[in-house]
Amino acid sequence: ENGSAMFQYHEEQNDSTVWPYGVPHDGVPIEKTVTVHALVTIVFSAASAIGIIFAIACILFNLVNRNKQIIRLTSPNLNYLIAVGAIVLYIDVCFVVVPSTSASVVSVLCNITPWLTAIGYSLCFGTIITKMFRLYYIFNNPSDKKIA
Repeated sequence: ENGSAMFQYHEEQNDSTVWPYGVPHDGVPIEKTVTVHALVTIVFSAASAIGIIFAIACILFNLVNRNKQIIRLTSPNLNYLIAVGAIVLYIDVCFVVVPSTSASVVSVLCNITPWLTAIGYSLCFGTIITKMFRLYYIFNNPSDKKIA
């Protein structure tokens, strides 16, 4: 008889032709924690720290110069949202590379990372799209154009 007792195979088939990498295991999957090399953790954490410092410097620059015409034209309130979104994304990078062997800590980090990514991305790029729409509306508003 061709094949195993569990499966009915067509002609010239057997376990090795149907399952080239071996018969799949049946049962609970084995959990494996992936760790990041210490140098990668240091480099990415340092880059994130520099990014956070730069974003805070941008916020402070906006706060100090908010009464100047050029800063007022850039919508400083929206600039704050972009910088806060960038800070959230930089903090997310730190959470991704943090080393941990505790299952509960890994579970918290794995659950918080997508939330931080979504919130930071939405703040940054949602605000940028809002600023672009604002410029589009200012320059293409048909009610403000004079008909000659």
